[in-house]
Amino acid sequence: TDFDRIHTTPPTPLATVVVTLGVVVPLVVLVGIHVLNTAYSNVPSIKASNSNLNHFAYVGCYFILFAEVVYTSGEFASFDIRAKTVLCNVFPWCLILGLTLVFSTVCVKTGRLYFIYTNSVNGKVNNLKLKDNLLAGIIVGLVLTSAVLLTAWTWSHPLVRYATNSTVLSGDTVVILNEEFCDSENQGYWFAAVIIFETILLASCVVLAFLNRNVKMKDFQTHSVILLAYLLTLTAIVGAATYLILSDIGALNLSLSYGIPCFVLSLTVYLCIFLLFLPPVWPVLKRKPGFNGNPPPKRITRQD
Repeated sequence: TDFDRIHTTPPTPLATVVVTLGVVVPLVVLVGIHVLNTAYSNVPSIKASNSNLNHFAYVGCYFILFAEVVYTSGEFASFDIRAKTVLCNVFPWCLILGLTLVFSTVCVKTGRLYFIYTNSVNGKVNNLKLKDNLLAGIIVGLVLTSAVLLTAWTWSHPLVRYATNSTVLSGDTVVILNEEFCDSENQGYWFAAVIIFETILLASCVVLAFLNRNVKMKDFQTHSVILLAYLLTLTAIVGAATYLILSDIGALNLSLSYGIPCFVLSLTVYLCIFLLFLPPVWPVLKRKPGFNGNPPPKRITRQD
């Protein structure tokens, strides 16, 4: 049940390409779209997409990409064992907080859509107006819950980096294997706890997306958010199942043990870019009417 198990090897050209496509490219695109989202916040498509809530998902994606960097550093960087112990504990914080920010944002946006179109009168639900501050408070509450869980884990059973050496006789040659891994007491229980928490968030997204399946919308952003909820869940399930199956049959080598988690995390960010962040700023990129930040003086009803 090791959180990660690293064999010390130098980075390969393939690893360099993976890091570039999985971290550098999405980070550059993410920052560019985030800047446009902020600079043109008055454009109708951006204003109608709850752009204020999207900032939480942007930060979540930054955390996820940073988690990949930390994971890569533990894989290839020549840090001493104490520095790598710090990385062992930083990684789950970045990963879980990032996933919580993304999943909770998608969950809140799909939930808002459901309640508005099934229980609302003039934009109110049970006499409670759905303001961004209320929805942001829900997201912050979920993030704080995950932070409390992570704090309890780090405080009671912090992860420690261990290094072991072993020898293998290959013909007349003695091969020395250096292995490093992160471990802690009751690590499996803590890891299960955070996985259960994230699973509940994802399950909530799927349920709300399913409840919205018959809602007839004109706003393209609505459909993309619902699709995002399904694809995030599918990505997590397929990625976890593939990792566990390969591990069970003994086919999980070093490249796959590193590549599968990083692929799933990078794909999560790419899905957010194309389905959550890009649609609202697309009129800006296409230079459609209103892209200059001067929308018509009529009220814009948020529909996602």
